[in-house]
Amino acid sequence: MKIKTGNSKFDSKKITYPSSNYNHDLEIEFLQIGPQLCGYINLFLHEAKKGSDPTKSEVLFFAKQEKLSFYLERLQGGQRLKIPENLIEPILELFKKHQVITMKIAPCYEVKIHLKHFGSDLEKLKKSSLDFLPNHPVGFSL
Repeated sequence: MKIKTGNSKFDSKKITYPSSNYNHDLEIEFLQIGPQLCGYINLFLHEAKKGSDPTKSEVLFFAKQEKLSFYLERLQGGQRLKIPENLIEPILELFKKHQVITMKIAPCYEVKIHLKHFGSDLEKLKKSSLDFLPNHPVGFSL
């Protein structure tokens, strides 16, 4: 998805991958704003459980023999977790290698995420330009 605001500092592109369970109650989102790539985990039905630090939740990604475990910042409301910049590359590498990963948010929430075209989707996200909508899509006059 591409979002053009009329100001290049705020234009963005994103890709999302929903969980593979029947109600798709979670998604992983990667958002490109200019040169910066941000990552989030969005929970739609549940709040991420607090860890020993109430501002963070423990998250585990695993696929075959590989495993990544870390604590992510819980944003207000607890249904959105922010992936810090230093963890984005290791997560992207894991996602590029495997078509299916399992994600566990401690203590007991676990889902599978299918990433069949992740590598090509990520390349499109990084390369494609924002080339639709006029320069000033919204205007007001009094």
